[in-house]
Amino acid sequence: RPDAILAANNVLAMGVLEALNERGLRVPQEVALVCFDDLPDLAQFFPFLTVAAQPAYDMGLNAAQLLLSRIDAAGPLQPRRIVLPVRLVLRYSCGRLLQQEESSPKILENRSESVIARPLLRDEVSLLETEGGEALLASVRFPRQSGRSLLARFLRGEAVERILYLELDFPGQAVLEYVLERALAEEVDAGNVSPEDWLGFALRAGVDAIPCLLFPHRAGTLPPVFEWLNRIEKYVRAAQNSGVGVYLSLFVPEQCVPQPSRNGEECTPRLVAALRTICDRFAEDLPLVMLRGLPRHALRADVLSRLTAPMKEHAISTAVELPGQSEDSVASLLQADITAVVAADYPLEELITLKRTWGERLTVLGGPSEVWMQGSYREVEKAVKAYCAALSPGGGYLFSVRQSAPGKFSPEVYSWMLRTLRAFRGENSS
Repeated sequence: RPDAILAANNVLAMGVLEALNERGLRVPQEVALVCFDDLPDLAQFFPFLTVAAQPAYDMGLNAAQLLLSRIDAAGPLQPRRIVLPVRLVLRYSCGRLLQQEESSPKILENRSESVIARPLLRDEVSLLETEGGEALLASVRFPRQSGRSLLARFLRGEAVERILYLELDFPGQAVLEYVLERALAEEVDAGNVSPEDWLGFALRAGVDAIPCLLFPHRAGTLPPVFEWLNRIEKYVRAAQNSGVGVYLSLFVPEQCVPQPSRNGEECTPRLVAALRTICDRFAEDLPLVMLRGLPRHALRADVLSRLTAPMKEHAISTAVELPGQSEDSVASLLQADITAVVAADYPLEELITLKRTWGERLTVLGGPSEVWMQGSYREVEKAVKAYCAALSPGGGYLFSVRQSAPGKFSPEVYSWMLRTLRAFRGENSS
């Protein structure tokens, strides 16, 4: 008899179970069983079955989004192949929980663990190529957009030659038109600015990374994940081969943040599911996901761990925006394996303390407040240099400024800020 059986689908797995039962063979004590495809609600009836779950719903969702993006595009789009991960859902039937002294495990308990099947190693790819697997492997060798940007290199711990500027907010239409040296076709804001215009602005201004901003609906509800996929797709296409990084910036609805007196809110699972769908699709394109607007009570390790689980699954760096006077919450961020902390409104002295205390384990994002960005060229230059000189030594620092409203900085001040930052020569290796 075999030690293990791999069934091609759930139906075959049911037949295998029946055949083994007729022969008096127990699963998993005598024969381990694994199958492909996790049919809807299967775990309710067979909570012990280990499966390689293929994301059929997400495949359809992404295929529809790609089709509609082509229909909506002004011109022809380059083909884009999407490879979604397969998750191995580990349960009793593979024998992972079987103990020698346990003659009959409680197979009706739904104890499972989901892991992404690891990518093929280079030598495994070479082996398959020699055996005629070229067509099968073509999809796994597309270049990574995230691997080319300075932000991605910085977050991977590579040394970069200067302090990077990461845009937190939409800088405003006046700033875009000033840098692009042309009027935009219509009035724009953070919600409707074209990715092509924002990327063109970033290239000319010297911005290293811009956000793809995701907002909830005005009532605080989550939009369909399809809308978010479509928006991210446009930014990823626009940034391709540009050298400008695109990261995800999500304003978390209050309804998705568990209150201290409750176990959670209704939309928390929906938000985590949406983030998982996004990360499955864009893990190769997004070097960073930033969570913004979190209230103070949400800065707990258990809450953050739940919200950031999809990013951890794909090893995507995660940043959290700290409200003012929340330095005592940094320990919770570290427990949740957060990569970076956004403290853009913090005075220089507090940023210095934050970096001195936690800089070896957290990247710090921050810069001069709006008050310091309203003066003359010399005043702006002095403020920028002060932050760079104090925070760049030792690396782990990204220059960022937060605007309370788009267009808060004049185009001239914005230009002075970036010019001073690019000219600064200090230490900023990760």
